[in-house]
Amino acid sequence: MMPRRSLLRLVGGWLLVLPPGSSAIADSAERARQAAEQNRVDRAEQERTGGVEAGGVKFTPMVSLAGGYDSNKDAQSDAEPSSYEKIHGEIEVRRTGEKNDTAFLFQATGFKYNELELAPERFELEARIDSTWQLSTTEELRFYTSYLRDSLFIDRVDVYESQLYYRLESDPLRTWLKLTSYTQVELGSADGDMAVPFFDAGQTVDDVFDLGRDEPPSYSKTTLQTGLIPRPNAPITAFAIAGFSRVAFFDQQADSDFDRRANEVYGIGGIRLNIGKEFRIDAGWRINYRDFADTVVQDDHTDGFDLRLDWSPIKGLVIAGKVKREYEETTSVFAIVDDVQTYSLEVEADLPSRTKLVLTASYERELPVADVIMLDKYELEAALTHIVDQNVELYAEGLAKYVDEEVFDDNYERFRAEAGVRLKY
Repeated sequence: MMPRRSLLRLVGGWLLVLPPGSSAIADSAERARQAAEQNRVDRAEQERTGGVEAGGVKFTPMVSLAGGYDSNKDAQSDAEPSSYEKIHGEIEVRRTGEKNDTAFLFQATGFKYNELELAPERFELEARIDSTWQLSTTEELRFYTSYLRDSLFIDRVDVYESQLYYRLESDPLRTWLKLTSYTQVELGSADGDMAVPFFDAGQTVDDVFDLGRDEPPSYSKTTLQTGLIPRPNAPITAFAIAGFSRVAFFDQQADSDFDRRANEVYGIGGIRLNIGKEFRIDAGWRINYRDFADTVVQDDHTDGFDLRLDWSPIKGLVIAGKVKREYEETTSVFAIVDDVQTYSLEVEADLPSRTKLVLTASYERELPVADVIMLDKYELEAALTHIVDQNVELYAEGLAKYVDEEVFDDNYERFRAEAGVRLKY
């Protein structure tokens, strides 16, 4: 199963050669960076309005009520559409000091699907601690740890995730070191054991999206990454990304088809361009290599173009694009790992009358290693939020998704629409 929380990328180091006469452009890029950072701070402050403060600790509760329709919640060829009701509640407890900011967040979400036969009531619980220390004017240390009980899908999981992140950022140099631990524990299917052999009586080769394919073992992934970008605000510079991961599957059966335990190394090298006002491009090439403990499929390697684009042409409009290729833990019991190529574009726009629109479009090419299937995934999401006042938000969101499997000519589509109200105190 693919991680419910995406793991962050890794980083390494290169050199910068700055052309003569470029100091004015560098100053412009620095002013643009500062303006973008101030916009992010302003948005964060807006999100933290409200709440009750006592003894230097701020309590911010929030409740949302919503209703919606999902045409294919469990992503099956034989779709089971259903309307639903949703309730979500959370509370954040935050303490902010001169050089330290620490927050505890607990949230719970419940769904009632009115027409689903399998597990009509589903939920999610999450607890998280996040802390940031300002070590100096250029150094920062962050730590978070979280627990997630995800029972929103047929395959239920517990997820434990922690990260320790050190960053040094100045005009001459940006570098960081990041240690991430991700553990996903499979709890079985919502209504008992759904595992069905692929070619059992009644099954056909078209059942690529059968529920029984989607229960891989539990695993833990530990990742160390580091990076270096000399003069990150210059008009042109170079960057490199490097990292190492250890993947341990700790409940594989003795007669398992694969031994998915693995070591992985990967890296990205490229060029950063700071163009004009609030326009940055990181373009490079990525190489991935995974060494498996399996005796048959011993290793695998991939490479591909890697791109990050961040652009804010006017105040209140942010455009972000990404291209990447990486390994993800498999969604198929017949594969050892998934080779995933992703292309995505996200647009955030502040509209008049305290309204915000977020649009996200993505395409994924998924190639499960050692399996014969090939998946193309197309997804479009939209979210519209209107701030009535400091305590009330109205929102509407939608999802359109299409997944096509080429080898067995199987596919499914999913449409979801939801509208509700958020109450903040």
